[in-house]
Amino acid sequence: MRHSGQEDHQTRVLRQELIDGYGLLPQQILREAIADYHAKIKSQEKEQSQEVLALTTAREAGLIIDYYELENGWLQVFIAGEDKPVSISKSNVISWVQEQEKLNCVTT
Repeated sequence: MRHSGQEDHQTRVLRQELIDGYGLLPQQILREAIADYHAKIKSQEKEQSQEVLALTTAREAGLIIDYYELENGWLQVFIAGEDKPVSISKSNVISWVQEQEKLNCVTT
């Protein structure tokens, strides 16, 4: 019983330190952390969907044959006339597709 009372006291002290230090209850801190985490995930999904959309559009336009994503954040893109796929980082996908569009306009 005494041990339980000691834990309750420590919990109250910690809670009060959080309230004093951050002005928030522990539940509010947790809710805010979860909301921040979900916002980060949605942002990453939005970025990914723009990349996938750019590559899908390029494939439909005949600029590329196909692509697949590697675990390390790079993509392998297959282009007509190339024996091996081209490696492109996710951060450069959109600019790379735009460059391919320009090259395709020049050659056609």
